[in-house]
Amino acid sequence: MCDRWHIPKQGGFGSLGGFGRQHERLSWVSLGFKFGLSADKLIALVRTVVLLNQYVAMNDELPLPDVNDKLFKDFNKDFRHNAIVSSGIKKFFLFSEGYKTAAIKLSEQLDGSAFYANYLVYPLIFLNRHFLELRLKELISGVNFIVNHEYEFPNGHNLNSLWNTYRAKISEAGEIETPDKKILDNIGRLINEFNFIDPKSFSFRYPVDTAQDRKPSLKITNIDLYNFVSTMKKLYNFFDWQSDYIFRMIDLTEEFIDILRSEYESEMQSYYDYY
Repeated sequence: MCDRWHIPKQGGFGSLGGFGRQHERLSWVSLGFKFGLSADKLIALVRTVVLLNQYVAMNDELPLPDVNDKLFKDFNKDFRHNAIVSSGIKKFFLFSEGYKTAAIKLSEQLDGSAFYANYLVYPLIFLNRHFLELRLKELISGVNFIVNHEYEFPNGHNLNSLWNTYRAKISEAGEIETPDKKILDNIGRLINEFNFIDPKSFSFRYPVDTAQDRKPSLKITNIDLYNFVSTMKKLYNFFDWQSDYIFRMIDLTEEFIDILRSEYESEMQSYYDYY
């Protein structure tokens, strides 16, 4: 590894303000000029090499998996380290909210430096996209229960298709209050933009597509993450609003169904008692 990355085995690099001896500083600057690296990219490269230096130094001390290790254990004596997991048709909110929260926590790690942004961009955007997909399926399933008393949602990853389905259903359902058209148009425009960049929930998970020639998965080269995160917060607001409203309507629907069931059972009992 040292030979491959040309990592000095002695002396180190010191702080980013000065990389050890004078000839080492000059070699890094020369490298930057030779390959046309900007100052930010050169600093990022140096940071990477410093991390590799640390890895080489610590390699013998790093804990590695042994025969007793297991990833999924049921219980930790310290309850703070336990997670309760559940699944099922009524658990969409747990999943969508989980991905949204993970995206928010990850975005909080951005400190304005390209060093972290260039790595975190992929999981950050995927988490947000998956949140949108899950939340849309959650809402569609909820609307179907309110109207047809059955939880159903379409398969597939196309955000446009899911958004159009949801918008059509809330417009057609007389029981559901529909947001203002301008709001829906703006949400639809952003959903369409996201779907254009990543139509199959694939582009930020893999560097290449599934075609035989393995073309790059992305056609863009720069993303303003500050703008992306700020705009996603507005989408969070809309979809949280819709989720709260649909859940309230589901509660009312379930109460109505329970009343009808109770009345039906009471009526049938009276019928049997009479005869």
